[in-house]
Amino acid sequence: MLKTISMFTMIAISLVFQPAGFAQAAKQPLLTITGKINKTNTPDKKSYVITQAEFKKLPRQTIKATTDYSKDTSYTGPLMSDILKLVEADKNSKYIIITGLDGYKIRAPMSDFQKYEVIIADTAGGVPMTIDTKGPFWTIYPIDKYKAELNDVTTSSKMVWALVSIDVK
Repeated sequence: MLKTISMFTMIAISLVFQPAGFAQAAKQPLLTITGKINKTNTPDKKSYVITQAEFKKLPRQTIKATTDYSKDTSYTGPLMSDILKLVEADKNSKYIIITGLDGYKIRAPMSDFQKYEVIIADTAGGVPMTIDTKGPFWTIYPIDKYKAELNDVTTSSKMVWALVSIDVK
């Protein structure tokens, strides 16, 4: 009897506190954009931090990409160009530096985001991405659509997983 009450108590507590936890998670910063941007939302006015709730409101695209880690997978997320528009990236910027959670950094030319449908994926195969699956964000180039141009080591190196920041230069 005591175990039954304890189990029901734990379920009730988790149901009561779960919505607050989700609401708090939606406000947590997920992606920081710095550099030559005209729109900021931090007290120092030097960066724009996108929360989960804001990220989910951005228009979403689905692309197929075969990577070194996945074959013919559909990835979904906002276009990098839409994220750069959101922060009003300087029109004269030449490139961005994309940084992953592990400190890996790579330079990607702004022209990539005008020419190709590069996305910041948060789902793979319809499933939300986690650190274990290269998420929660992964920079994905539409390799399958532009095989002749993008199926190379240079493009693969720009597909940063566990993305945490974008620096507009």
